[in-house]
Amino acid sequence: MGVSQSKGGGAVGVRWKLQTLVPRSWGELEQLHLRFQQEAHRRRADPVFQYFLPFPVFQTIVAPLCPDKDKLHLLAMFEALDVKTTRKLAVMDFFSGLALLVDAKKPQKLEFVLSLLDNGGLKTLNKCELTMVVSAAARGLKMFAPEADVLQESTMRPLIRRLFGDSSEVLRQTIVNKALADPEILFFMSDLESGVATSSDELLIQQGKLMRHMAYLDYQAARVKASGISIFLNVYVNGVQLIFFVIVRGARKDSSGNCSHEWSR
Repeated sequence: MGVSQSKGGGAVGVRWKLQTLVPRSWGELEQLHLRFQQEAHRRRADPVFQYFLPFPVFQTIVAPLCPDKDKLHLLAMFEALDVKTTRKLAVMDFFSGLALLVDAKKPQKLEFVLSLLDNGGLKTLNKCELTMVVSAAARGLKMFAPEADVLQESTMRPLIRRLFGDSSEVLRQTIVNKALADPEILFFMSDLESGVATSSDELLIQQGKLMRHMAYLDYQAARVKASGISIFLNVYVNGVQLIFFVIVRGARKDSSGNCSHEWSR
């Protein structure tokens, strides 16, 4: 964990197809999980729906989160998550990955991830159960952000030993408290949060880049002194090519010999 297990210097890199899947608030994540629980209860005759999300269930619970996406778009999202093409997603992996990416308080995230383990409603965890939880969280984060360097088995065992100490079974709340006091876990979660930008933040960044490019175009146009000159300028914003056609017209000199003109895009 820590530096070697964090996402590194770059962004988390949530797959572009899946960005709209990440809830914008903790409340949205809770609503998404509630829809899953309702769907699992409705299909309780088949235990597989308690632990896996086939596409029909995925579509039912995700559609309200992405109202502008049709069935084909949702299927593309599902296939992007289903990297092993098993035609179903593990519930613990799916919701653990989302919980790590949502903007929320660390205790909320940890308590939610631990609650995903169905161990008969017990308030305690043993080492095997915690290993299952941590492994699911690592796989879930990889589902949404393949570029993130997540916890490896070599560092998982020391982590679990730190959280359990000499005990073989501890309360869930004790796990949460110890995790919140563990420097490496805190670093990992803070590092992860700093790399996940909200859609509004990303929009502001894009607008800032575009405004800088427009200012550059204004500067270049102001340098042109000859009348009737047409200029093609190519500008790239995050790989998107923007072509501007600039026409300089009405150039004239004032009494000081400076050239002024009007121009249009």
